[in-house]
Amino acid sequence: MFTRPQYFIYAFALAFWFSAPRNASAFIISTDCFGNVSTEDSSINSSANTSTSCTKDNSTAPEYSTAASIDLSSQSMNVFASTDINGVSYAASYINEMVTVEGTWTGTTSVALSLTVTGAFSGAGSTSEAAVGSISAAGTTAQVVYYYLDSSYSLDSSYSSGNFIVQDSSTGADDINTLLTITFDLDANTPTFNLTTNLVGWAWGDNGAMTTDFGHTGQLSISLAQGLTATTDSGFAIPLTNPPSGSVPEPSVIALALIGLLALRFSIRRAESSHVL
Repeated sequence: MFTRPQYFIYAFALAFWFSAPRNASAFIISTDCFGNVSTEDSSINSSANTSTSCTKDNSTAPEYSTAASIDLSSQSMNVFASTDINGVSYAASYINEMVTVEGTWTGTTSVALSLTVTGAFSGAGSTSEAAVGSISAAGTTAQVVYYYLDSSYSLDSSYSSGNFIVQDSSTGADDINTLLTITFDLDANTPTFNLTTNLVGWAWGDNGAMTTDFGHTGQLSISLAQGLTATTDSGFAIPLTNPPSGSVPEPSVIALALIGLLALRFSIRRAESSHVL
């Protein structure tokens, strides 16, 4: 059986693997599930399948259950981990893909990428990390670490860097809702960038049974100037949200607005002339 230090060594090794450079012409998705014993259930797909998952369960004491999945068609990832007292379980999902912004713009355009993390903690909890969510691109990272103990949670975003926002709208440990957003400028001459996202959940049985359920979470979205779209190497588009604040309207939109104003002015002047006559 793994001891607590061994689990942390494994977590750090996994984090190092997550941050390793990837082939710029391919996408990689990976899930990892394990608990209590040294065996694990992992899946890694590189430019082959656009969805993957893993599960691992143990019905003998200490009981545990763990699951993780990724679906690039919806740009979503999920993790679930639960354990009985004295047990431990772990689940992780990871996406590394190239993103191309398509459309026409001059100079640079603002890109805002978001990862919505929703889930719930229950049970006794522990002083160790309960979950981690992160999104990174163009040298900018938003990451949040959750802690859960005695029905209350806290989060730490100190590992984030660059232009990021962490908005926590959670109402309690049983209703986690956090939005991670990173913003950067993209040059028209280099419209492609690398995107990595990571979602990890732990369940520690130090003080009793515990569950980390982020089974409906990890939704990616992107905000671009009007008329632009984002497509990944997997062939799926990232869902669009509202354009970033301060985005410049497309020339066609400006032209239509001017035509409308000129037509309105002409109508007013014509009405005024008719009244005078």
